[in-house]
Amino acid sequence: MKLFAVISSTIVAIAAIPLIPTISLAQIVGYKGNDGYFHIRGLEVNKYYQVNLGGMPLIKSAVANSCGILRIAYSKGFQESDKFEIRDEKKGETYGFENKNLPIIETSRCNGQPTVKRELWKDNKGTLFISGFTPNGALTLRLLSINPVRNLRANLCGMISLRLDTNPPKAFILDGQAYSTTGQASRGIRCRLNTLYVGYPAPTPVNSVSESDWRTQNPPSFSGGITLVQRSGTDWIEIKTEGNGGPGYAGGGTGNGGGTTVQSPLPPVGSTFCKIGSSQLLVTGLTSGTSYYVATPEDDIYSEATATNNQAIFNNVDYTDTWEGQSADIELGKNPSRQFIKVLSVLSAIQSCQ
Repeated sequence: MKLFAVISSTIVAIAAIPLIPTISLAQIVGYKGNDGYFHIRGLEVNKYYQVNLGGMPLIKSAVANSCGILRIAYSKGFQESDKFEIRDEKKGETYGFENKNLPIIETSRCNGQPTVKRELWKDNKGTLFISGFTPNGALTLRLLSINPVRNLRANLCGMISLRLDTNPPKAFILDGQAYSTTGQASRGIRCRLNTLYVGYPAPTPVNSVSESDWRTQNPPSFSGGITLVQRSGTDWIEIKTEGNGGPGYAGGGTGNGGGTTVQSPLPPVGSTFCKIGSSQLLVTGLTSGTSYYVATPEDDIYSEATATNNQAIFNNVDYTDTWEGQSADIELGKNPSRQFIKVLSVLSAIQSCQ
């Protein structure tokens, strides 16, 4: 009882077999402790586990070439539709991109002449190129769709512990199960002399959900206060997002990227949608992180987008499309079940953004 008293007057010892590497009989469960750590117990003693830091971007450093172009080599981990942000450290500007529907262009060797316009393209090997950065400038990449991983070994109590920093992951993902870190902290658990202790009253457990469900409910989204670079027909436009910048950023900056027009489109007064360029549709008043679609009768037009900052931009909208001799209606709905919400308008009546 002396050891018990030294550790805590409110700590009670529970089962553990000291010094014997065995599989714990306890259910695998998480705890968000008020000691600043997140604990997962019920693991196999001395076994290494790969923990994915769900919702936290993978951060890398890079340098643009003398033409201000960044080259990202093809990787199986970098998938179609992945979102990423790049900060031009000298300009103090952060830009958001999506690896989706990019033109394939054979890239000539850099001749030292800077390319000021921001554009994205691929070559036929899948290598990604992005222009418009400071020549030979330092860049910071945040791969929003790829998470860092940690390889940790369970201790002799069958437990691993991860420190919760100022900007912690949204979840720790282990063996296909996600343990959310966003709940209320409570008394933690501790391993002392190979014996597992829990606080009294017992801490609140964090039960897991499947990784696939968690990722569906928590899609990656761009930071606030950055400039989104998006394709509109054959042109590239830039749209400033609201907010003060993402984790680790002081803000999006105020420059216009060396001659590229920065737009902040808004619908006309009294409307929640508007036309961008010749082939895009902006819809506001949506739920961030939710997938939406717009479509015309018989799906002559069908476009999907995930809302960010309560709005979404739909590409490849043909405003000349007709239905039974008249300008076609375009409807809005939710995915993945194609849940109809409402008809927005006939295409010909949609006004340009302000």
